[in-house]
Amino acid sequence: MLKVILELANNHCGSIQHGHEIIEKFDSVTRQFRGNICFGFKFQFRNLDSFIHPQHLNSDHPGVTRFIETKISLEEFDLLINDCLQRNFIVGATPFDEDSVSRISEDARFSFLKIASCSITDWPLLEKIKAVALQKSIIASTGGCHISELDRAVSFLRKIPTSLELMHCVAIYPSARPQFNLAWIDTLKKRYRLPVGLSTHEDGAEDLTGAIALAIGAKTFEKHVSIPDVKYPMNRYSSSPEELEIWLERMLEAKEMIGNRADREELFLEESSQLDRFRRGVFVGEKICLGSKIDPSNLKFQYPLTEGQVTASEISKFSEIVALEELESGTPLLQSQVKRNDFRAIVEDFAIDYVGIIKAAHINLTNPVEVEISHHYGPDKLNQYGIGMITVVNDDYCKKFLVMRAQQSHPAQFHRKKTETFILLSGNVVVDLDGEKQTLNLGEPLTIKPEVVHSFRAETDSVIEELSTTHMSDDSFYLDEHILSNKKRKSFVTISTA
Repeated sequence: MLKVILELANNHCGSIQHGHEIIEKFDSVTRQFRGNICFGFKFQFRNLDSFIHPQHLNSDHPGVTRFIETKISLEEFDLLINDCLQRNFIVGATPFDEDSVSRISEDARFSFLKIASCSITDWPLLEKIKAVALQKSIIASTGGCHISELDRAVSFLRKIPTSLELMHCVAIYPSARPQFNLAWIDTLKKRYRLPVGLSTHEDGAEDLTGAIALAIGAKTFEKHVSIPDVKYPMNRYSSSPEELEIWLERMLEAKEMIGNRADREELFLEESSQLDRFRRGVFVGEKICLGSKIDPSNLKFQYPLTEGQVTASEISKFSEIVALEELESGTPLLQSQVKRNDFRAIVEDFAIDYVGIIKAAHINLTNPVEVEISHHYGPDKLNQYGIGMITVVNDDYCKKFLVMRAQQSHPAQFHRKKTETFILLSGNVVVDLDGEKQTLNLGEPLTIKPEVVHSFRAETDSVIEELSTTHMSDDSFYLDEHILSNKKRKSFVTISTA
């Protein structure tokens, strides 16, 4: 479920009554969204007696003035917190000093602790958060934090045994559209593999950030809120109840348009029937005899597609089609007239198995990964002859992982240019070099020079690391001419390694 945190900050303006009015107004406006969104209020804590240096207590520093003028007691904070809880808001707080960390960590009413952007590199404060054995989740804003600083902070925060979420934040008050940089959410997600939300300091009337951030992958949002009042004017980076309502409506509109996998899959059948109006059908070229394997070169792909006709989409290098009756030239090829064998599923299953064998060998792969599969005598014979290859780099030098199922063989071949070295990482492989067999030993390199004929067989599921000079697609020469004439002997399948 989406989560929207309403940041009260100092918008209570030191008035407990004004704080209650804000909570009441936003309770009213958020009720209509509660089936889709979990709402929370967040407070800020500073022990002002120790937080502000005595020499600055009577200064005109704007931060000092603001904090002192809006000070409320801990008892008044308790009233506001309980008001939120009674209205079914979750509650969290941001500590700006060590005393406040202790207070938040010890108060069971708080479900999360928020680290402000200005504190993400405040190491004494972070050390205190780590030391209190926090039993709450941590949300950390990243405004103004260079990636090198954030690397260190995230590394530290990961050591705290609780859930961690980052918030993309622009620490400019208010920030304008050219400064939002919402694409940074995706950058942080990929770099740290953590949930990344959005904490805004935008103009209160901005209505699109939630929708766009949701589309990028954010699930948690933080927004400063207040209500207009003659005595307590709103700052420019807080939203009124009416402004928040529009912002939330835009976000739910985006959620509806983004959809999900289940909804998408439900539409496939309906879409396919619609697209049949635009697809090409398959027509017979020259006359085809009963029982013949149909060569795709003897087929024509033309519009329109009629009911019961084979579609152009069903003809691929993985398809084997046999005529169940004599077929006349120029006639539509009907589903009832042929038997189809589709080997695509076999190839995809092997790709999945190959990735599983590599992962079982504790080898890390990118996600997703492209698996190159050689099915030298066709996909239906992959159990006997074949190999999976994952190319890590192919430049002046080349690195690949070769992976084979147990009892698979790679037919005899040689290279005219490439020198390659095999290093067995897992399994049991026997290599034949110019007629001489030898068993690969784990970790022991075997170098194969150009023109040396080599074949190999996996006795068990096996992974070989291949290091070589540049790989060229036209530099593999098989002794069996049937393999050389098979132009469809390779498939490329992309597999998730997550």
